[in-house]
Amino acid sequence: MVGLLALSLWVGIPALLNPAIPRTLQQRATVRMPYDEGRFLGQESPARAFTTSVVGIGPGHAEVIFGSATHNVVLRVLVENGGLAAGAFVVAMAVSIWLAIRSVVAASTPRDRASRAVAPAALLGSLATSVFIDSLHWRHLWFLVALCIWQGVSSRRDVEENNV
Repeated sequence: MVGLLALSLWVGIPALLNPAIPRTLQQRATVRMPYDEGRFLGQESPARAFTTSVVGIGPGHAEVIFGSATHNVVLRVLVENGGLAAGAFVVAMAVSIWLAIRSVVAASTPRDRASRAVAPAALLGSLATSVFIDSLHWRHLWFLVALCIWQGVSSRRDVEENNV
């Protein structure tokens, strides 16, 4: 513990004395950064494109056509693949979360409930960031979806086996 404190002081004090570091921290702590303007305005073009092509512009074409990412996973699926695909994406996310939450509620002990709550909480967190970051190709997003579905299906199977 003392070693960790000494290391923190050894690194922290010189860092705080460097005038560039507090300036950079203050700059980064602002609510809106200059690059946010273009990033959030960049969501308008894909949204308008959906109104002209309801079947989508094709997978992977949003960045090519609009010159930047959509920075929103549902908007990307909507623009690239159409309304039906976006609806299927939202339903798939909702069902996987519902299955996992159902298994949390069905857990018999508080410890089991807490351990089962991890997967849906992590998926909800990833989906919350997906409003601002295009996470369609994040491997861990799909791992969490699969984990939630598996958790819901396996807990249902356990309940059915114990009731028979």
